[in-house]
Amino acid sequence: MKWKWIGIIVLVPTLLFVFLAGCTAREGIRVSDIWVRAANLTSPGMSDQAEAMDQGHGNLKIGSTNSAGYLVIHNVGDQDDQLLSVECDAARVVELHKSTLHGDVMQMQPVDAIKIPARETIELKTGGYHIMLIDLNRSLVGDEKLPMTLVFEHAGRIDVEAGIRMP
Repeated sequence: MKWKWIGIIVLVPTLLFVFLAGCTAREGIRVSDIWVRAANLTSPGMSDQAEAMDQGHGNLKIGSTNSAGYLVIHNVGDQDDQLLSVECDAARVVELHKSTLHGDVMQMQPVDAIKIPARETIELKTGGYHIMLIDLNRSLVGDEKLPMTLVFEHAGRIDVEAGIRMP
């Protein structure tokens, strides 16, 4: 009976932490708040779903062939890591990018990798590091989830599902 309670005391907090974290984890890397910008490839006559998403927003890019992805990467381990690439079947090309302000002009440039120092958090967000989905092969609308694979130097491949949101 004593061992049963010890098991419960250890197991319950562990499961609760995993459930509440709401993130994907592997080898010191935890990923959370994963999403991509909605994009509708059809220009004339939006789909009913896309139109419903866009009501009152006016910011769903019609005919857009690109999108961007954002997420938060937590390196809870003792070893530096880096995000080397992202794979996603919804786009012909997927690149890691960084936006920087040069004078009054915001410029985007591809980067080879994004460093994730040990025990630090890096946020891929608008105006900074992000994932570019270039030459989409389908619209990104609705409540669907977009499967992606993040490739890290040390943590390896981590499969995630990105929600699709209005910007």
